[in-house]
Amino acid sequence: MTPKLTKKFLLKKSYEWNVDDQVAFAKSVITQCLSELDGTVYSLPKATKQKALDILDVKNVDYGNGHNCSRANHKKIIINLQYWQACNVINAIAEGKPKVWYKEYNSFDKDPEIGGFYVDAGDVQTTVLLQVLHELAHFIQCSLWYADRKRWKHMLKAHGEGFRAIYRVLRNKYFNDLKVRQNFINDHLLDVHIAELFGKDANDHREPLRPLGCKCDDCLDLIEHDLAINKLDLDYVELR
Repeated sequence: MTPKLTKKFLLKKSYEWNVDDQVAFAKSVITQCLSELDGTVYSLPKATKQKALDILDVKNVDYGNGHNCSRANHKKIIINLQYWQACNVINAIAEGKPKVWYKEYNSFDKDPEIGGFYVDAGDVQTTVLLQVLHELAHFIQCSLWYADRKRWKHMLKAHGEGFRAIYRVLRNKYFNDLKVRQNFINDHLLDVHIAELFGKDANDHREPLRPLGCKCDDCLDLIEHDLAINKLDLDYVELR
């Protein structure tokens, strides 16, 4: 049974985000996800993939509005580290809770592939990854619809059929399996630290890295706010 979720907005002041690290983490994740969509129906042009990195905006801002939403469309990808569900995950430590329920939209919260799930107390990186994947799905959704509104007419509804299909691909590939998710997060955190050491973009160093034990020459990568947006030229699709 899905637990009743209570919004709490008091982020523990002792927790300090390294925003630069989270920007690098998000860029690394976005780069791999978009690259691995090449050859699929959701493949994007090179310029659009670069645009996703250029418009990424990772914030650590409490707007005092009770939710501090992340949001995205074809013009902007905003990830807010003080998103209220991330705060819940942090607060759970002090509250003595081993896990907290990370809620998705009511319309698909119970979906076993794209719905809500339990997050370990203090596991903030999982909340960041989830926000990035959710908002990246919106970026892909909106970019496809603007490129060909007739072909991608099912992408029109904010959290409708089109969004869910893209989000399902990302969740199944990078998130839903615990071991896959942990490895995916660790791989991209490693990219961040390599970038810090070498003073270059993290993705400049992805090519020679391989999943542990992999000997394949081809394997070069580490392994209801629902807005009524009848037109995708509104400012943003918001995450809760």
